[in-house]
Amino acid sequence: MIATEHKIEIRRLTRKEMYQLLNEASNEEIKYISKFSADQDLDPCEFFENFSHEYLGMVEDGRPAYVAALMRDDDGQYDFWTIANKDINNMISLCKNAKKILNKWLGKYHLINAYMPKGNLESIKWVEWLGFEKIDEDEDSIHFIIKGD
Repeated sequence: MIATEHKIEIRRLTRKEMYQLLNEASNEEIKYISKFSADQDLDPCEFFENFSHEYLGMVEDGRPAYVAALMRDDDGQYDFWTIANKDINNMISLCKNAKKILNKWLGKYHLINAYMPKGNLESIKWVEWLGFEKIDEDEDSIHFIIKGD
C-alpha cells in the first residue's frame, strides 16, 4: 500500500472556493443555505460573511471539502451549520478537522445547537458522530445540542 500525502488547510474559504464547494455539494447540503441567503437577498458567500459569528473551511489539495459556521439565532444562541463536498477524498482528515473546529468553538461558547431536516440521514449521522445529542423534534427537523466544558 502506498501512502499519499494530502495538503490540508483549515481557514476561511475564498469566494471562489465557497462557490466551488456549493457547486460540488449535494442539493440536500445546500438547501437551507440557499433558502436563507435568498430570503436575505444575498448570495451564499455574503450570507456566511454577514451572518456567521465564526466560520472555517477545510481545503484539501486546493479543493474545498467542508465549511462549518456558527450562526447566532434570535435568542443569542449558536447554531451549527455545515456544508460538505459530496466527493470528499480524505474522510479521515475531514472527521479529525471538523472535530477540532467544533471543540475549539465549544471551548468558547459552551453550548451549540444543530437543526437537521428529518430526511437528511447523512447529516443526522454526522452531527451525532460529532457528539451532538437529540433533544427535540418537530414535523420537519430534529434539534440537537452539544455542550462543552
